Amino acid sequence: MKKLLTLLVLISFSMQGIAQVKRTTTQAATVEVVAMEDDESSEDVISDTLKIKAGKKYAILISIAAYPVQVAGDNLGNEQKELKDNFKKQNLEVIMVRKHCFLKFENGEGLDMTNSERPFQSTAYWSGDVYDEVELFDKLTHTTEFVAAQMGIKKESSYAITARKTNETIGKLATSNNSTANSKVTLKKYLQMYQTPFLTESEEYWYLQEIPKVKNIKIFFTEKGKDKLYKNYDFNSAGQITLTTNFNNKGKPSDQQKFVYKDEMLTEIIKEDHSITVNYDDHKMILSENLGDANETRVYWIEKDMLLSKRYIVMTDNTYADQNSVIEDKIVDNCVVTYVDGNVTFKNCISPYGVFPFTHSYISYQFNPDNQKNEFMQLIRFKIIKNGTKSFEKQYSSAQNEKEKDNYTPDTTFHLNENNLISKITNEKNLVKIVYSYY
Repeated sequence: MKKLLTLLVLISFSMQGIAQVKRTTTQAATVEVVAMEDDESSEDVISDTLKIKAGKKYAILISIAAYPVQVAGDNLGNEQKELKDNFKKQNLEVIMVRKHCFLKFENGEGLDMTNSERPFQSTAYWSGDVYDEVELFDKLTHTTEFVAAQMGIKKESSYAITARKTNETIGKLATSNNSTANSKVTLKKYLQMYQTPFLTESEEYWYLQEIPKVKNIKIFFTEKGKDKLYKNYDFNSAGQITLTTNFNNKGKPSDQQKFVYKDEMLTEIIKEDHSITVNYDDHKMILSENLGDANETRVYWIEKDMLLSKRYIVMTDNTYADQNSVIEDKIVDNCVVTYVDGNVTFKNCISPYGVFPFTHSYISYQFNPDNQKNEFMQLIRFKIIKNGTKSFEKQYSSAQNEKEKDNYTPDTTFHLNENNLISKITNEKNLVKIVYSYY
């Protein structure tokens, strides 16, 4: 049973004689402590009022949306866990407030959040001593540091500690310079995705094969009987991608990436507004990229002939360290399972390559910060069947969860050319043509 109080107070309260919440120009109003009038009795604030009694230490996490907008995906559950974990000895009681209400403290102070037209976001702390004031913090992150400061002790949020360790890890990764024969194997596996730019990541698994020395790949969408160039990929004589170009609806280049090599080892990917640096540590391939508000470091390696990755996303401003993420692939029971911050988020399960029908199941989960559990989100399952030697058909299952039976419906057909390369992709609505030129 949860020992901490979670509040979802109903909205309907309006009160005379109490100072209003301070209005701000920010998206969420700042909560202000107000003094209760001497002649106000407890009966004056009853229906939507929460009374906070003396004798306990309280941290109150407030995230209230303006009516009728509902709060979705706030950070209260994670911060509640942080506070519970960090202040076990202090017997801190944590209250989460997501509905407009009035908080009345036994020291005579109150927090007025009854204006349903305004959103509110703040953290409040009260020692439980009737002679102490309620203290406010205008953020819902780093609440451990705020509460610790009120108690006169030193404590730190787990994500702040993790951020320092992560920065040390990616610092070492980014400066690695150990290119080996194993590095070449990982690079080759990584570059395979650019040889099939017309396939989704889930479709690539059934089509793993050695590609002849292709010089160029052009991808066309056929619309109203006319072929429109969509993508253009150029390769060097070693079969490595050198340039990718996307085209807009008017047929003009809209985005390009250039790939730089030294001794056939990829060293840099140059985008239009920034670049990605590439380095190696034996079997590991490391890509470092600045995304503006965050830095991303991606590490690739091969395991059981599968290209796996671990991504570190670190905010440039440590104030937002709670938004840092580590996304990691692991092989579990012949499935590639993707963890986000230690929680299972995606699961990709495939049948053995080269055996038809080929099956692929994708399952997604969402972490619920309030109950700290993963919840099932979606199941997508398809199979690829072989129609002769030059045609393959993709069929989707109607099953929406793992308990339902599969009922497959044809969706897409892949056509191969004389070199066994996919040259055409068709379904009821679209026709995609792929044109190759060779060295």
